[in-house]
Amino acid sequence: MRNVSRRCFLKRGAIGLAALSGMGMIGRLTAFAANPDNPEMTDLANDPAISGTLKGATTGLVFMGAYEKAMLEEFGQERTAALQEEAVQYIAKSQAAMIKEETGIQDFDLETLHSIVPDLLKDSMGLVFEPIEKTPTQITYKVGRCPMFESSEMLGMEPAAIQGRCRAVALLYLDLVLKGLNPNASAQLNSFRQTAGDHCVESIVVS
Repeated sequence: MRNVSRRCFLKRGAIGLAALSGMGMIGRLTAFAANPDNPEMTDLANDPAISGTLKGATTGLVFMGAYEKAMLEEFGQERTAALQEEAVQYIAKSQAAMIKEETGIQDFDLETLHSIVPDLLKDSMGLVFEPIEKTPTQITYKVGRCPMFESSEMLGMEPAAIQGRCRAVALLYLDLVLKGLNPNASAQLNSFRQTAGDHCVESIVVS
């Protein structure tokens, strides 16, 4: 492990995140470009396809979490966090570029982000974002079962530590994808679940 270079870490981290975020989206994005009037999100937690995606993402994140622990032991908290953030930045930038290329959309306003991003997360991670409140500047969602939370529980983490992992990886990734599409957009975590059967509340904000 001592010979793992920064470039090697970033490459491995990017591969892991890409595997979790890149599957099944091109068809969804292309369909949106052809028909932007998508219906509202509904609770799809019991959909077999969504459950399968959630299970796969959870398994992948367990391996990613084990890798994070090894990095912590080798490089310490500060260095690991910096390398992890750089890897997330890299894959989020790539994801935003792919969305732009696949949709051909130039203006990612709040409604456009709402029509694309929840489907992106559903298809890649099995996350279901149910809109519960809309204002002119933000849309707030109740977020169903989460592979980040469930994988972290499997690794023996407590809710407070899981929230830290979420902010450092999943929320940062979402925020950077949004900013890559619209510099005035951001992701906001309003409340964090305490159990796997609970839910989080998150918002997409455009200032």
